[in-house]
Amino acid sequence: MRQLINKKKIYLYFFIFVFLTTAINTNYSMSFLKYFNVKSIDIIGLNLEDQIRLKENLNILKNKNIFFIKDDELLNVLIKYKEFEDYKIQKIFPYKLKIEIRKTEYIAKTIIDGKEYLIGENKKFIEFKNYMLDQDLPVVFGNFPIESFINLRENLKEINFDLDIIDNYFYFKSGRWDLDIQNNITIKLPSNNQFASLKNLNFLKEKEQLKVNSIIDFRIKNKIIITNDK
Repeated sequence: MRQLINKKKIYLYFFIFVFLTTAINTNYSMSFLKYFNVKSIDIIGLNLEDQIRLKENLNILKNKNIFFIKDDELLNVLIKYKEFEDYKIQKIFPYKLKIEIRKTEYIAKTIIDGKEYLIGENKKFIEFKNYMLDQDLPVVFGNFPIESFINLRENLKEINFDLDIIDNYFYFKSGRWDLDIQNNITIKLPSNNQFASLKNLNFLKEKEQLKVNSIIDFRIKNKIIITNDK
């Protein structure tokens, strides 16, 4: 998170405020102080529905003096939204907050303790809510470390494998993965040397040797076992 503030304006307003609180009567000083109470919160990067939800949680900042709003007050609200990958906060004096938000990309979904979660590219499990877009995402099965799944996807992207043809990912306790891809093809990857196996997989794909209803097994070192008509 970055917070962009025009420091010259801050010092000017603060100087005026200090001057008024010491040189003018208390009632006028309090009136001037209220001039800097937050009246507007602009949110950029979210659809209208998400904006409304976030603003409801940010209402605690309304009518609070903009000088005295601490970073932690904003962070305590924003970090609850695991789908936010990045955000930038700007204080626009005298009474506006501007928050720019970038949501993470949803890359898969999974089930944890009976609840459906989306997996974000920001390496977070995001509990699925009804208002979230129900994309046609692949399903990840098993009790997997999210870093292992992200690493697998990065390896697939590095060899330019088409992620859109993957229907399901299966994680095993041994640390290895199976992939179900289109045309009822199952890819069995080893626990080690995953990247080398994926390069061979891509070679088979390019040579159109991935047949319908087949199993491509890379679990035995230096071997590729192809079983058709599974």
